[in-house]
Amino acid sequence: MSNSWQSITNKKLHYARLQLDAWDSADAMNKQAFREGFLFQCKLAYQSLLSELMSSYGIDTAVGSLQEAAELIKGKDTASSELVQLQQLESTESWLSTLLSEIGKLERLSFSESQAAQYDPSLLASDAVTRSEISNVEQAKISFQEMRALVAHFRNFNLEW
Repeated sequence: MSNSWQSITNKKLHYARLQLDAWDSADAMNKQAFREGFLFQCKLAYQSLLSELMSSYGIDTAVGSLQEAAELIKGKDTASSELVQLQQLESTESWLSTLLSEIGKLERLSFSESQAAQYDPSLLASDAVTRSEISNVEQAKISFQEMRALVAHFRNFNLEW
């Protein structure tokens, strides 16, 4: 695996941890900002992990999603057990699917806010903000620990080869 992608993944995990710590100690008015920062850094860490995995297959490019990684691997006429594992995590009710769902909700809300003419105020009262799956620090800590464990698992798996 490319050391540069490992370094980026490590940095994004570190930044996610900083956001998580700030969220944990923030006053009520600022909790949402640190929650969003945590989710954003987790997304970047996941994308960097995908890029890290691709580099172990000789594909040294930034990857934005599991689907994009699968297309790149398909072009190499090879199979990736790591991508199969990630597909299972994304498609079942796992910590990763919950995390990605929360990130998607946040992105949809952000997009709506930037498009004032098409702004839908009902988003503010919807599940996108009020009843999220990762609504408190304890749930976020579990997701963060699982993300770190996933990164360690794939790094150890690739060292065996």
